[in-house]
Amino acid sequence: MKLAPIRRCLQEHLGTAVSAAFVYGSVATGRDGPGSDLDCFVLTRWDLDRPQRRRAQAGFAALQRALGFTPDCDYPVELFSTHACRAILEGSALAAIIARASTCGIAPHTAQSDETEVLRSLLDQRLVVTHSSCLDQLTEQARALVRRTAHDPSALLRALGLDRAPQARI
Repeated sequence: MKLAPIRRCLQEHLGTAVSAAFVYGSVATGRDGPGSDLDCFVLTRWDLDRPQRRRAQAGFAALQRALGFTPDCDYPVELFSTHACRAILEGSALAAIIARASTCGIAPHTAQSDETEVLRSLLDQRLVVTHSSCLDQLTEQARALVRRTAHDPSALLRALGLDRAPQARI
């Protein structure tokens, strides 16, 4: 996967707001196929306002179509500020999801939650588009949270669909 078009899209639609960005999911693991989307996680330096989010989402949806992918209509790109990621990783909601998921799986209503998506993306195998030390810190924070709260980390990784991802070491 060539990352230059993603870098251009980031620059065009988010500019200096970008702290880090990476591709994860089926494209990062080489398991994408017809109908796959391009899972891209963008870590921003600050919270984006609604017009910024909409422009970035529209730009990433167009980019995905241009690259031959089928964008997720609701979330063509995952946009989270550094502050929001830290708050999610430090929050009780994610700790509860992890504790339950490692013993009984992930409930359907939490599978698409922001908490689950942040955890999944930070633990998944990735192709880094734009790196920052903040991304490394958040990834280690996610791993440490799993080590502290998961009854069975392997079961949690399976529940998240990450049991095949080398990046998902805990």
